[in-house]
Amino acid sequence: MENFVNLLEGNRLPDLGKKWRPLIPYKFEKLLTPETLKIIVLNSGEVDRICKFYSGGDDKKEAQLRNVVKTLLEEIGFKRNMTVIRFLGITLNKILQQMTHGVYVNRQSVELVKRELAQSRCPVLYLPSHRSYADFVLMSYICFAHDLEIPAIAAGMDFHGMKGMGEALRNTGAFFMRRSFSTDKMYWEVFREYARTLITQYHSGVEFFIEGTRSRSCKALTPKIGLFSMLMEPFMKRNIFDILVVPVGVAYDRPVEEQLFAYELLGVPKPKESTRGLFKAFEILDECHGKMFVNFGKAMSIYDYFGRDRTIYWTPNEPFSPALTKDRLQLISQLSYEIVDKQQQLIVLTTFNLIAIYFNYRSMINELCNRDQLKYGVGILANFLKKLQALLSLEIQSKRDSDITDSLEIHSNVLKFQSKDTGAPLELIFGNAVAANNVNPSKLKGHSLSPHTMRHSLPSFLLQIYANPVLYWLHQPAFFVLLQRLATPKEEIITELERMKRIFSSEFITQKKTSDQNSERIVDIMNSINAQENDELANLLLASILPFFFCYFNVIEVIRDQLSTKPFTEKDVFVKVQMHVEARLSARTAFVHPYCLSLDSIGNALYSLVANECIVKQSITGSSSSPSVQYTVNSQELDEVSQHLRRYCSALTHLNGLCNYTINAKL
Repeated sequence: MENFVNLLEGNRLPDLGKKWRPLIPYKFEKLLTPETLKIIVLNSGEVDRICKFYSGGDDKKEAQLRNVVKTLLEEIGFKRNMTVIRFLGITLNKILQQMTHGVYVNRQSVELVKRELAQSRCPVLYLPSHRSYADFVLMSYICFAHDLEIPAIAAGMDFHGMKGMGEALRNTGAFFMRRSFSTDKMYWEVFREYARTLITQYHSGVEFFIEGTRSRSCKALTPKIGLFSMLMEPFMKRNIFDILVVPVGVAYDRPVEEQLFAYELLGVPKPKESTRGLFKAFEILDECHGKMFVNFGKAMSIYDYFGRDRTIYWTPNEPFSPALTKDRLQLISQLSYEIVDKQQQLIVLTTFNLIAIYFNYRSMINELCNRDQLKYGVGILANFLKKLQALLSLEIQSKRDSDITDSLEIHSNVLKFQSKDTGAPLELIFGNAVAANNVNPSKLKGHSLSPHTMRHSLPSFLLQIYANPVLYWLHQPAFFVLLQRLATPKEEIITELERMKRIFSSEFITQKKTSDQNSERIVDIMNSINAQENDELANLLLASILPFFFCYFNVIEVIRDQLSTKPFTEKDVFVKVQMHVEARLSARTAFVHPYCLSLDSIGNALYSLVANECIVKQSITGSSSSPSVQYTVNSQELDEVSQHLRRYCSALTHLNGLCNYTINAKL
């Protein structure tokens, strides 16, 4: 952490009034303006082909379609106004100084990226992790501060309609894309041509979020490769020699959306983005949100990554195809998983992330936790994570006590000591919660949970949101410990680890390309630590994965017992599982945890069951313009996974110190 410097400290504060001479990653003799970029797209051969195709040879209709394309480009295209950029930068300076303890950037990693960009002189893609709306402005702010050309930023249409703010974002480099345009083929082709021209002929680089949306759970999401594949296409067609991909890890002591995330995971729909809502959100400026951490990764050369695989390229005699082949999409998908994996390695784990993991564990063994015990537990976790080479905001052991105090002060809305006495226990804070039955039922994504359930689940969700980032590092060691507890023969450990990783492939996103090697590495690390002898560490690891194993078990139980006789939808699963879990929590039955109500994990379980062929996904075309999705059960495969999960859950519940969570799950 010695390479991280606070941008808001002393003379490091960006001078937004200076004459700005940024490093341009992709130089041309004459640089395009955003307006010229749109004109080039409008006059391109591809747009001519689009208009001719959709007009059916009618010249009048073709002229009308060109006007439609022009309108679409105005909707999509970004602008660049330095006056707006400087004004928003000055405003952001003041906001960050008021609501944070600093913006910490790994300066060494930024300088390394600058050297790589200067040497390569090719298009660049900045791909940050996405945990908050703040990611948008934070990246541009850091690029300005370090004299990097501000990239064009892909933004959802949610922001386009924000009065005033949408245009301000456009002026700082945001280009807008619709969340879904599968039914509007012309829009898709126009946007694709804009993206292609942006990567091949514009100089600034492109920033987008490969996960597609903010992660409400603060874990990595399955990457979405729609925009990524569009930007990769010119490389595959040899229109450009190379593309540099820069993964970026962004972390927050306390994201501004923490409460919204918890509600959304419980099924309450997010409020529509609006300028009025944004100004209302300024009330949070009076609260401290701790530190922000930004860590740039080493730039990845796409040419080096795919260089030996000639199948990635179009051949000269290959006919034009607007859609990428299945094989090429699979290669891009593999790359996207590797990028997400690198993002997670770059994310700084905060002290409160470790506190959340340890407090959850103490709750599961039905024991209170005082200050000394908390310091001890955080120390165990910190030492273990360092062996895994995770980045920790807490590096100096002598500062651990003060760091814990500072973290709890920032998160006093979630955890607080009962009193100032040394032996006082730490406790969850139960405040008022918005009842699901106060929300329009048609807008709820799941079951209308009772006010009692909402109030008592919300603190657990807030805490789990902070525990989740650590699970990238902990889930595989936890799998290993669980298999040891199940007395799995050594020669079967790797096979069983791979089975667990397949079952939870949608929950814990990791690089798929070298899965076996990763499993072997985890086995070596765990054998060297001998976690089996360290019961505290072993049980702590088991507690970290318990909510997810219980959630998947409940999802399978509901699908098998309530939904297997006929096709069902995702909404059916959400509603039935939340009803089922709420009843089990109230009845204090086995294999249940409040986080089993999480729509994120319920959805992940469903997608994982599809990937493991336990459930078959089908598109049904009806009267609607877009097809609906239904699911049917493959009983034999589902029963096999169910048996494994029951065995895992039984071990988590009863073996070596972890008590039945129902003791502590009463709502």
